[in-house]
Amino acid sequence: MFVYIITWVDMETHRFKNIEKSALYCILLVMVCMNFFGRGSIVCLIFGIITMLILKGRLLFDKTSWIVLFFSIVSATFSLYYFGVLEAIKCINYILMYLIGNNLYKRSINIEKTIINTLFYIFLGFSLLISATFIVNYNYLMNNDSRICINIWTGELQAVTFFGMLSSIIIAFSFYGFFLQKKIYIKIITLISFIIMMVVNFETATRTPFLMIIILYIVLLLMFILRRSRNKLKSLLLCLISVFVLVTLFQVDFIGIKTYVMSTALYNRIVESGLNTGRIEIFIEHFKLMFKYPLGGGEISNVTGYLAHNLIQQTHDLYGILATIIIMILFVLFSSNLIKILLIKRKESIHYLIFSFYLVMLIQFMLEPVLTAMPYYLFVFLFIHGITNSFFSNKECKYESSVN
Repeated sequence: MFVYIITWVDMETHRFKNIEKSALYCILLVMVCMNFFGRGSIVCLIFGIITMLILKGRLLFDKTSWIVLFFSIVSATFSLYYFGVLEAIKCINYILMYLIGNNLYKRSINIEKTIINTLFYIFLGFSLLISATFIVNYNYLMNNDSRICINIWTGELQAVTFFGMLSSIIIAFSFYGFFLQKKIYIKIITLISFIIMMVVNFETATRTPFLMIIILYIVLLLMFILRRSRNKLKSLLLCLISVFVLVTLFQVDFIGIKTYVMSTALYNRIVESGLNTGRIEIFIEHFKLMFKYPLGGGEISNVTGYLAHNLIQQTHDLYGILATIIIMILFVLFSSNLIKILLIKRKESIHYLIFSFYLVMLIQFMLEPVLTAMPYYLFVFLFIHGITNSFFSNKECKYESSVN
């Protein structure tokens, strides 16, 4: 109910309004990502088809649409053969989510505001989802050493990698929420969500989100200082002083932070296994077998006993070499949006926000078994990629070239 109430509030005027379409689709994405009643892909398919019918006659296909469509067809074909109808439906949703994102705001008068609201709704929904999942799983996680949690809708067991993927959305929004958003209530929501996210990952021994925070904040602060700061040296010095102060507060155990951290599952995991994750060894093992098993079906993971911890190799393992080639092409297109934003001389807040989502989610794709741990995560990214391409190609946007 709280999600529905908050989506009635306009972030600019603070007045109540009718639920806008961006809020509805973000609620849909969150429902799908929690695998709503165990049928997330079917829910997504139904809403996707309804949207296609509504947009009929106004539905536009850009170059990326055809590539994503090809990827959906290939992956759905292999999924139907190896894994069944539900997995094939999941693959069909890849193209539906991209088309919805790319067409939903084509004629929006204020597309910048709409996209910011959309990303805020996604962030809010994922914040509520990670909180609810952790609360439901608290006793189970505290009494079990295995890094497994229970899906709040289906009751099935799933890896705590799920928390890391939910955390990535919170991390992606956090810089904008802390430093670029002027509304106090947005800053408060961001702070609360960020603290909850940190606690969840400390207690579930999930390391990837902390790597994301370090990379994202270093990159964004450098971008912000180099592009927007008048006194670059002073700004850089201020950042270094802030880091020194934070480290000092940790060392002196300010309000018991150090004591808490050293008592968490994450600290114990690092002490026991260090920072070695085994991902390089898994990458090499999967790479050696890629040409031996070119047709997918999960054969490589069955042989090695390990899931590939990156989207490209996992695509190959599940859907075969053709789908892998397509996803590599898509990765080039995804990266082109990052480069495009980097090359913009006068960056606005929306550019930093979009850049944050792209950078964090691409890191997630390269470090975790997304298609197994949380397959609907790719839905979210393709939806965001669609609205981003729509933003760059919008006629009212001041940028002339489109990203495809």
